[in-house]
Parts: sequence; C-alpha cells; structure tokens
Amino acid sequence: MSEHQHSVAPAKPPQKRKRTSVAPPREPSAERPEIPESAIPPADLPAVSNVAPCSSRSPTAPLQDDGPLMIHNRSVEEYQQLYHEVVDDMLKYKNGRYRPYSLNLGRRIKQKLWERLNRPSFTESVNEDGLVTINVSYGVGVYPPLHDLDTSLEPEAEMPQKKRAKN
Repeated sequence: MSEHQHSVAPAKPPQKRKRTSVAPPREPSAERPEIPESAIPPADLPAVSNVAPCSSRSPTAPLQDDGPLMIHNRSVEEYQQLYHEVVDDMLKYKNGRYRPYSLNLGRRIKQKLWERLNRPSFTESVNEDGLVTINVSYGVGVYPPLHDLDTSLEPEAEMPQKKRAKN
C-alpha cells in the first residue's frame, strides 16, 4: 500500500489589490469650463436680487461695541459659576452617584436656571426692512418656555444590549 504525501504550501498573507482607474480623456472646451448640471431645475431657483447686501445699508439699530461676551448680563465666568451651582447637585444623588438623565430632570434644571437668572423673557420684532431684533426682559417671565416636540413619526431609539457581569 502506498502512502500519499501531501505538500502544503506556506500560507501567504492576503494582499490588497491596488485599484486604479483611468479617467476618460476630456476634450478641452475653448469657450468656457464645463459646469455640472444642478439637481434643482432653473425654474425653481430663487430670483437674483438686485438689492445691496445689508452691510452696505445703514442699520436701523445701533451696533454695540465688541466688549466682553456677556450671558444674561453676566461674564462667562460668572455664568459658568451660577450654572454649576444650580446644575451639579441636581445631576447627582445625595450619595454622589450620577442620576440617569430624563426629560423631567432636564425640565427641573431648566426651571432652576431660569429662576436664578431672574426669569428672562424674550421678544422678537422684525422691522420693515427685515432686521430682526431680540429683546430680553428680566423678572417678568411667568413660566420658562417649554417646547414639546412631536416625535411620533420618528423611529424608535435602539437600546444598546446590556453587558453581562463577569463572574
């Protein structure tokens, strides 16, 4: 009885193939460069405006100088301090563990911040030339603004699989 010997070739690691592509030669246009077609039909494009940009018109509201950035009449540092005074304790249980975030917790945080900022209220006005002005008043707001969004048509969020504890 004869034995068959099998020779095994040494394994070679897989090699990546180089992809090469050659663009078809273009015919140069002497008149003007080629412009790609727009996905928007020309009839649906807005009309070209002949009105000068806003920067060339004199503004109706005086421009404020570029002083230091203020948030609700507070410096950035003062606002950050106030924010942390309000929020940090609300994000943790008394034992120091972090609370899970929820819509209700977010609304409570927003309410407390709004109260500490002296209940700001915003109004918007639009002049006849289209200039939008936002005005803020303090101490006049009755409730902080709540914006409920209709998410009924949104897909359900996928919950990540919980990892099992190692024993």
